[in-house]
Amino acid sequence: MKQTAPGGSAELGRGIHRMNLIGGRWFSTGMSFLMLGSLVVLGGCEHGGSKIEDDWTRGNPEIPGTGEYWEVISRAQSERLEALSVFSSAGTVTLRWTDADGSHVEQADHRLWKSSADRAAIRLSKVGSSLFLAGWNGDRWWVFDETGDESVLRIRRLNASEGLGGPDGLLSPPALLAMIGFLPWPADPPADFQTTGARSRFTVDPIRWEVGDRVLELPGSLVVELEDPTYGPTRLQLLDADRTLIATATHEGRIPVETMGRPPGAWPDLPRRVRIVRSPEDRVVISFDGPLAQGRVSERLFDVEALIERSRPDVIERSAVMEGAE
Repeated sequence: MKQTAPGGSAELGRGIHRMNLIGGRWFSTGMSFLMLGSLVVLGGCEHGGSKIEDDWTRGNPEIPGTGEYWEVISRAQSERLEALSVFSSAGTVTLRWTDADGSHVEQADHRLWKSSADRAAIRLSKVGSSLFLAGWNGDRWWVFDETGDESVLRIRRLNASEGLGGPDGLLSPPALLAMIGFLPWPADPPADFQTTGARSRFTVDPIRWEVGDRVLELPGSLVVELEDPTYGPTRLQLLDADRTLIATATHEGRIPVETMGRPPGAWPDLPRRVRIVRSPEDRVVISFDGPLAQGRVSERLFDVEALIERSRPDVIERSAVMEGAE
């Protein structure tokens, strides 16, 4: 395996472009591997047009889940989201991909921030230099890409018609949060809610957040597996609107979330690592270090106009949906 040299941000940029996805193929957009980069292991299924993997019972009988147990699951998720309504974390992103030149490995640092149910941002940097900044605020999200000769700002609507398979669809902060498990479960038990031993599985369809009097939806759905309702998902499968499997996300380990003046353990844990597999050759691992709940998060991270004024991108791209709306 060929290892890229430390500090090779140009090589990392090429790797990112290689791993970006549009429909069933990879496309050139800054952070899609981050979006998918939440977590995944190759769980025995082929990605990109394959069927959903069903081998999850570990030999236990699969039975329909009860309404009483769904209340436990739903309440635990609500409490978890409330406790982690504001948090930040740091860590690394490891990118592996294969192309005509062989197999490659690259690593970058990331910072992740969340200040409400519909505001999140993630920054990717290497050797102190910023490569990407993705932000989400309400019904739009954006990626500021600095890996090329020109800086490019791509702005998208959350409900854009291209959906998860369209430009930048997999790297949006709302999709990233969904794959980390930061979205509410449905109020009523999903039709496919099943349990097997201590485990449970169900589908969140559509992926949605209720924010005040608004309902925000991300095209597609998530198949969620839980080991322990209080911890959050252990494995998620991201599907497009046609229920084609796009990627599988797997959470590994746990890391305590700390907050000012309270000891570790006072808040729900986060996954220590999230693995995403798009194919056997293309995968991403995101690690989390020292997450902090209820700390200060700058609101400028979620203000695209402030980003334009401050960073003055060379190119600003808007989706066709945005061009029509604005």
